[in-house]
Amino acid sequence: AADRARGAMSTAKPWRSTTKSRVLHKPIRVGCITDTSGSMVAYEKVVAEFAWLTSTAGRTVNARVAALTYGDTVYPVVLPAEIPTHVRRFAADGGTERFDEAAAAITQYLGLNVDDGSAKVLFNFSDGNYVVVDEPERARLWLQQWTRSGTTVVWVGCHNYHRRLYEMPGVIFTDKMTLDTLVPELSEILRNVT
Repeated sequence: AADRARGAMSTAKPWRSTTKSRVLHKPIRVGCITDTSGSMVAYEKVVAEFAWLTSTAGRTVNARVAALTYGDTVYPVVLPAEIPTHVRRFAADGGTERFDEAAAAITQYLGLNVDDGSAKVLFNFSDGNYVVVDEPERARLWLQQWTRSGTTVVWVGCHNYHRRLYEMPGVIFTDKMTLDTLVPELSEILRNVT
């Protein structure tokens, strides 16, 4: 068409066939849920920055990303397909931790309960001290469901006393609570998952 538009004879060869190529990498889903109960007050800044960093970085690799906070209520920090323009910091002043509600929401947003071959990672920033009745047991059930569906769960900052409640295959624990120490470790985890 370009040749004809300039009055020249076309030398282009017509297409003879089409070929299909497969994408060589898996789709990626990354979730970040952060405990904003009062016991997490020292980590407000780092969890807000990490949620923003995860969401922003996820976009560069075409990942589906979502982030939520959970305390007395559950708040969306970054919804799927949303591009955050700034760090959204939530006060860690809750008297409880609505982990069960946050787990249900992030699972729905990202399809973490479906084993569809995608690379799925969920970061949970929490000390693990859940005070709502049956919340620790509900957390264990969510961890089991996620790991069965192929989601790698990275639990950041769980106190050793509470960690024994949640230890199971497919759940990785880290105590790194600054971005300088956390990002390199989690980058390596992400490389291994994808």
